[in-house]
Formats: sequence, C-alpha cells, structure tokens
Amino acid sequence: MAVGVITGSLAVGDSVRHTLKKRVEERLGNTETIIFSKYSYIDDSIVKKMEHSAPILLSNGFISISGKLIPVTVWGRDDLNIQKGYTKINQSLYDEIKTSQPQEIVLRLPSEGMIPAGSMFVTDTYTQSLRLTFDSVISVKQGGNINLKNEQTIPFNIFVNRAELAEILQVENKINLILSDKMITKDEFSAIWNYTMSGLTVETHNQTTTVKSNRIFIQDKIVETVYKNNELKDNQFINRFYYYLANAIRNKEKTIPYTFVTAVDYFNDYKLNIDEIIVSDYAAKRLNVKLNDTLSIRYFVSKSFKTLVEDSVFLKVVKIVSQKELLNDKTLTADFPGLSNVESCTDWNSDLPINMSLITKEDEEYWENFRNTPTAILPYSTMFNEWKNAFGSATALQIENPTHLNEVTFDMFDIQIIYPRETGMIAAQSGVDFSTLFLSLGIFIIIAAVLLMIVPFSEMLFRRQDEISLLKATGFSNKRILNLFWQESVPVVVVSAILGVLAGLGYTSLILFLLSTVWQGATHTYGFSLGINIINIITGLAFGVSLSLLTVYFCLKRNLINRKTFKVLSLNKRLDGI
Repeated sequence: MAVGVITGSLAVGDSVRHTLKKRVEERLGNTETIIFSKYSYIDDSIVKKMEHSAPILLSNGFISISGKLIPVTVWGRDDLNIQKGYTKINQSLYDEIKTSQPQEIVLRLPSEGMIPAGSMFVTDTYTQSLRLTFDSVISVKQGGNINLKNEQTIPFNIFVNRAELAEILQVENKINLILSDKMITKDEFSAIWNYTMSGLTVETHNQTTTVKSNRIFIQDKIVETVYKNNELKDNQFINRFYYYLANAIRNKEKTIPYTFVTAVDYFNDYKLNIDEIIVSDYAAKRLNVKLNDTLSIRYFVSKSFKTLVEDSVFLKVVKIVSQKELLNDKTLTADFPGLSNVESCTDWNSDLPINMSLITKEDEEYWENFRNTPTAILPYSTMFNEWKNAFGSATALQIENPTHLNEVTFDMFDIQIIYPRETGMIAAQSGVDFSTLFLSLGIFIIIAAVLLMIVPFSEMLFRRQDEISLLKATGFSNKRILNLFWQESVPVVVVSAILGVLAGLGYTSLILFLLSTVWQGATHTYGFSLGINIINIITGLAFGVSLSLLTVYFCLKRNLINRKTFKVLSLNKRLDGI
C-alpha cells in the first residue's frame, strides 16, 4: 500500500508535467517566435521580407449552432489551403458541435474595422456575419489546437481564408499576427519594419507635415516621442489634435447637444491658453455668445474600461471663426465608424449613451451641411488628460521636422515579440506540483499501511514466542535469530513492493482519468497520458522497501531483543518436565 501510494503520487506528477509539456508542443507546433500587434494592424507586405514566417489575421468571434452561441478564435490563414466560403475547425470544436452535423457554419465577427474595439466611440457588437461551408477537421499535428495564450485549455479554433476575413473586417492587406519557426530578434524585426507599416500616414504641405493613423488614435508613446523631439530639443513647431464628441456646449440657457469639438495646441498660429476656446460663427450665433463669454463644455470621460462619467470644463471665448474654415481643415476631424459615416444624427451607432430625444431639426440641418465638422476648438493642454485612452492621446499631429518620426519604434505601437516555447515550458514545469499534492493527500494511507503492517507482524512474533524461546535455549544469539526472521521478511517485502508499483501505476491511471473528467477544473485540460519516469519509479520502490524494512526491524527489536528472559526460564522448566 505504501509503495503504491508513493509510486502512484510521483507518477501522477510526472504524467501531469508530461501532458502539459505535450500541450505546449500541440498549441505551438514549430513556432519559435510570435509577433503580435495588440491595438493596430501591420501591412502584410512585411512578411515578404521575413523567411519561414506566416501572416495571420486573428479575431474573436461566435458561431451559432442550434440556437447556441459558442465563442471561437478565428484564424485567417493562407497556408492551410482554405478556399473562400469554406472553413476548417479543430477537433475540440468539432466535438462540441458534431451532434448538429453542420454543413454550414454562421460565423459572427466584430464590426470594428480598423478602429480598436473598446475605444469609447466604437460599438463592440458582433454584427458582421460570414456563412461558411464546413470543409474538414484540422488535426493536432497539423496545428489545430494552436493557442497563443500561456494556458493549457484546449481552444475552439476556426480557420478561414485570410483574404475573405480581411474583407469582412474591412482590413484588407492587414495582419495582426506573424508566426515564425525561427528566432527573430528585436533588431532583426526593426531592420525591416517602419512606422508606415503600422498605419501612420504622413503628408507634407507648405513645409508642415501632418501625421495621422488609420486606427484614428495615435499611441501615447508616439505622441510623447515626437513632441519631445520637436518642442524640447529643436524648439520647433508641433501641433497636437484630439477630436472628440462633446455631450453639450452651453451658454446660460442655450445648448448645442452632441457636437464634435477638437482640442489643439495652436489654431492658425494662435496658441490656446488652458482656459480659452475658439468657436465657429455657427455656434456663436446659435448660442448667442460673443468674445469673452464663458461656455460650459460637457463630455464623457472613461475612468475605467467602458465606465463613463460625465464631466465639464468652463472656457472663455477668445475667437469666433468661420464654420467653413473649420470645414476645410481636414486635420481637425477624424472618421469614427457609426458616427461619421451616417446620413443623419439619429443614425449614430455607438456604445455611448446618446439621448436621441435631444437632437433637434437644427442639429439635423447642421449635419446635412457640415457633417462631423467641429463647432469649437479647445486647448489640448487642458483636454488631453481627460480624453486620452489606452489606444492613444491624439488623432493627428503637425510637425516641422518629419525626421523625428524615425525615432518611433515598433513597440510604441504595442507590437510584441514573444518567444513562447521557453515560457510555455516554464509554465508547464512550474505549475501545481501534483506529486507533492497527492503525497500529502496519501500520507494518511502510508501511515495506515505502516500501522497495518506493525499489528499483524507483532501478532505473528507473539504467536512464535515458544519458537523464539526454544532457539534461545538451544544457544541461538539474538543477532542470529534476528537474521532468521530478516531472511523471511525481505523476500515478502520486495515482492509486495513490486506489486505496490503495479498498483501505483493503476492508481495513477485512475487519477489521470479523474483529472480529465470529474476534476477537470483543477487543470482546465483533458486527455492526460501516463508518463513514467523510471528514476521516480525506482525512488518510490526504494523508499517503500526501506520504510517496510525499518518497520520490520522495529517490530523484531521490540518483540525479540528487548523481550524479558523469564519466558526462556519458563521454557526450561517445561523441558525438565518432559
């Protein structure tokens, strides 16, 4: 029993580690380097400069089977020979939906396009649908269980044609993931990457360079780098822009609801102070304001992810400019999907809690004439801390010296280079130590086994006291008597220990079965396979044999050597009688 528990516990730990390592190999295949762009996309042309690398478009999604929505990971790939309109899935997803025998799979995808999901002005709904014909199952050896997360859970993977997925997501010729079967260093990637590949567009007009992003928001690290290089080093002109939807602009009793505004450092070479605002003649007329009047601008701020709080700022009117002047300056605007590309204000589609009952006929007329043109210009220094989010702190930049953009690095776009195999193996090795866990749980069985061994062995020695006394009376020493019993015990212990090893392996198989079924929540995986480490088997066998022999020795010494001699005298009297 003791050997079975010890050997079984060690074998359980070996088997769990063996299975977790196997899971790492299954989910990574031959991948050595992962290049992942978290909040932006990369032009797929970069892969032409990288050997042994696969361009991938990765997305989340849902499939609907018999009224049930199943979350899946969507892989847009070129290397699996998937035709447009068809899909391949991994075995775990097939097992989940096989009762429905799907010939056609409806895949629902997010409608974000180039704009990062979760940004304040973008709806996070899964409104895009893709109808696909089921092709085949991709096996584990073919990479069906690929998973970039450092976990052992078997994912639900669905594989589609990359070009088709890019078209439905409106990100043609873009990727957000590169897998390579060779080690790619940061320096090697930097040598072939440039900022235009991650969506920055640069236009130069009248010695001024305008920088925008196809993801609308320019990352905070990029804004800080460019601002520092232009403003602090060279004392050159830089203008930061942040385009935003205000909840209202108010002047006493008059209000313009839900109007776009833009925060800037400079407007027509005028640097706005922290308490100033420039309004259009349209806004000035509608609000009945003049110079030096104070306006209240109300807006939403995101204190935490998707938790909105309304805030406000009071600013003094320092200029009134033509609405057409603002209309002609495209740097002041940005295109938010669901807000900019609609025919009327009431068609806005956003996660923001917009009260459509506040929209008036006058607002609709403004939209028809000026669309999403801002009605006011605010100071960037006042607003950017209020409005910036995880995706960026500006919607455009204007600079004099575009060479400073060369100091922008790929990690500023939240592009990560990961070497997953090493971290995966470390995670598999440093997880829950099931050997220690089951040894701790089995310690009571080991103690019980020792006690069960002591009791019958002591009883056997007690029944054989006459034999022991006879041996002593005939001149046998305690040491020689001990050796006789030792010769009897050792073979029994060794044979029992070998049987214990076999029982332990059976115990291990049962535990692995329970970990794959009833106790699956402990490991979040299944399909455990028996992994036998011969060293641990020998260790368990040796420890069990040693424990058993020590118990035998203790019983022999207690019942034999320390026994009083009166029983020998009693035996002599009986012999005299005979």
